[in-house]
Amino acid sequence: MQNEVLANGQIPAKGNFTLSIDCDGLLMPDPNRPGIFKSKPAAEAALYFRLETLLTVPMIQQIKVKCFHVCGEVGLDEGACLVTPWGIGDWFVDQYRQAGKSAYYEKWTRDSAGDWNDPDILLTLFIDQ
Repeated sequence: MQNEVLANGQIPAKGNFTLSIDCDGLLMPDPNRPGIFKSKPAAEAALYFRLETLLTVPMIQQIKVKCFHVCGEVGLDEGACLVTPWGIGDWFVDQYRQAGKSAYYEKWTRDSAGDWNDPDILLTLFIDQ
């Protein structure tokens, strides 16, 4: 993709944003089962991480959300750490569509213990300008 050149010769800012999070912000206690954590609603997680600020960045083309598991010591609903990131992807797509932009996301999860520097969950959102 070639950058558009403005009348004054400048190239408009286009870019990518990467957010690294741990799964604490994706989980909440289950009020019906003490000691067990479940997925937060996507809108609540978006508010927790202040993701709405990214919606105001002009010319952003890609947002990556990398999640690292730190929840090994707590009891979880099965898949609790996966439900919210994919919900955040849906939240972003809905927000961008409401703003008249096309967006979609790809999701990835690590299936082996591999390198601890690699995220356990990766959500990549693509935004068409």
